[in-house]
Amino acid sequence: MLAQERFELVRPSYNLRRRKRESPITAVTKSPQTCVLLVAAVALLMTVPYVGAYAKTYSKGCGKNAILMHLNQVKTENQVLRLKLDSLKRPERIEKFASSHGMERSKTMAYVETAGQANVAENTGAAD
Repeated sequence: MLAQERFELVRPSYNLRRRKRESPITAVTKSPQTCVLLVAAVALLMTVPYVGAYAKTYSKGCGKNAILMHLNQVKTENQVLRLKLDSLKRPERIEKFASSHGMERSKTMAYVETAGQANVAENTGAAD
């Protein structure tokens, strides 16, 4: 008989199935250094907005305190000016100022005429 060639099915040495890909989380958590870095990065990213909000609130509070201090100063100054104005309106002071500038008290009553009606002037002290 003639020599028969024998063909055998040879399996390939490599695997035709796809390899499963690792999830990013398992890839990162394999080494402890990357776990520490990941936790530090997350902590940093969480604290940056908090610190920014705290700084903004603090600066607003400082601005509010400055405005309140200025308001209190203005109120105090306003009170002092009201007292000064009241002291300037005293009749004795006005009489003294008028007499020192050569003015005399009028002997007659002064009338002011408005819209055809005569009224006693308010600064004379006379009643209607």
